[in-house]
Amino acid sequence: MKHKYKALFTGYVKNLHISDVDKNFILDSDFIDDNPDFYLFYPLLFSEYFEVEEEIVSLLCVAGYFYYQSTIFLDKVIDEKQLELLFSSMVCQEEAVKILSSLFPLNSKFWSVWNKRKTDYKKAILLEQKITNNPNYEKYCELAVLKATFGNCAIDSIYHLSEDSKKTTSIYEVLLKTHDYFSVAYQLNDDILDFVDDYKNKQFNWAIHNFEQSYFKKYSIEDCKKLFYLDGYASKIFKLAIKELDKALLILKENQLSQSLWFNHIVEMKLKFENSINEIENYLFQIEVETEKSNILQENNNIEKSILKGTEYIKKSLIKNQRLLNKTINTSAGAPRELKNIVKYSNLTKEIESKTRQIKILDDQIAKGTIQNAETARKNLIEEKENFIQARDQLIKSEKTIL
Repeated sequence: MKHKYKALFTGYVKNLHISDVDKNFILDSDFIDDNPDFYLFYPLLFSEYFEVEEEIVSLLCVAGYFYYQSTIFLDKVIDEKQLELLFSSMVCQEEAVKILSSLFPLNSKFWSVWNKRKTDYKKAILLEQKITNNPNYEKYCELAVLKATFGNCAIDSIYHLSEDSKKTTSIYEVLLKTHDYFSVAYQLNDDILDFVDDYKNKQFNWAIHNFEQSYFKKYSIEDCKKLFYLDGYASKIFKLAIKELDKALLILKENQLSQSLWFNHIVEMKLKFENSINEIENYLFQIEVETEKSNILQENNNIEKSILKGTEYIKKSLIKNQRLLNKTINTSAGAPRELKNIVKYSNLTKEIESKTRQIKILDDQIAKGTIQNAETARKNLIEEKENFIQARDQLIKSEKTIL
């Protein structure tokens, strides 16, 4: 689908009466490939709910991508002071409005909604400047929804071009609500991805706001990004985003609107977040493996303190070793065989820890005289523990990919 709508957008831009410099900038392959594919055909995601001709939907997709580019460029002007992008933003916005003007007469109700979206975007800019004073999740959600207000235009345009608007008003309102939840989830994901850049630009970011602030004094921002994954903060943010997506999916199901590209798109986004969580957990399992191999367990120390010390030791060393961590941060594709063995390793480690605790409890009871003739039970526990250790050692030797 990406190639079809990328070709559509490219063909449209090449036929415009603008300079070649502007054309090349707008059609920059790096920009298109680095940004989410679905923005090339955003209105299409909602088109199944309404009766609109395919040719018109295609035009809306072109207009939508122009406006998406315009918003991205404008954000960089505002957030990063990249003033050279201001003119490019104006060109893209103008081309989007030209297409919309060809589809909607001046007296169309669409333009009233369009003006509301512009007002909401202005509110987003003002709220973002104030949110650092007293941030909370409710305000953050409001900001995320306002920042994504132009995404609603994809729904607005399809709805107002529908041949039977009266019958689809309830659907329109449901879609706007689901888009709000989707926007919050997407903003949470963006905050994870923009952790370093937003910190450097002093931009409010929910991921940074919820991170251990003392780390910023101890480590570089790049190392803080790694600790953000290692200490479980990233997984918590992804889980929060999944909750928002679940709200959207539930509303669509309750209104019998689940057979659509929009529903599938939300499901795909949820799966990506779940895969990201799995990748992080896989990596943390690997830390456990390295902890066991580090020989940091001490004889006169309990198992919990030993593991904690080992994890801290490995965490510090892995901040310097980026190979596995970068894979975790930059990908969300699962590795079934690796995951299977890592889970198996984790289960064996838990069994070993469980037997260790049982032996300790038994030893305490023997020492206090609260239990008699426990030597056989103790011997069996030690034997079981040794079997688990041997199985785990064998797994490590035979499956080096988990390391």
